Amino acid sequence: YYDGEALTKHIKYMKIAEASSRAMALQSGDIDVDLYLDKSEASLISEDSAFDVLEIPATNSFFLQLNPGSPRCPQLADQRVRQAISYCVNQEDIILGGQEGYGYVSELYPVVALDTSAYSPCRFDTDVEKAKELMAEAGYSDGFELDVSYLSKYTPVVEVLQAQLAQINVKLTTYSTDTTVRTTEQ
Repeated sequence: YYDGEALTKHIKYMKIAEASSRAMALQSGDIDVDLYLDKSEASLISEDSAFDVLEIPATNSFFLQLNPGSPRCPQLADQRVRQAISYCVNQEDIILGGQEGYGYVSELYPVVALDTSAYSPCRFDTDVEKAKELMAEAGYSDGFELDVSYLSKYTPVVEVLQAQLAQINVKLTTYSTDTTVRTTEQ
């Protein structure tokens, strides 16, 4: 410890995968701290004067990774289709509708090496009409299906994305993985 003797002799770290179970453990006194309260549990616990709920910036990020070489979705090989998807996604709406306003649009790009084909310094302002034009140019006015897998706790984000991409007739077929299963397996 860097600032004198530690105030705590022991710290026991427990992994409790299910958010509601962590909240109950906190309320019953079985644990003293929950670092990952879900928004719904945080709002309930914050109503109890026995608890302090602190919001701190996190380093989580969401991004849609498209595979232009996918044999299951050959439409993604066309750059105009990928651009149309980018023009159609409204990041602020994803934050408002999918994250209840928590978060901000990052100025950082996804972490990829600068010298790879995955790196693109381009930013796209939301422009659904431009997206529709690009889909028509690419020959996909009628759209196509796109498979998306995600952690179930991000369902609200995916639902907003589904509604946005439906505007250009891209139908998301979604596959969620239960967060508790992923957490337990790690």
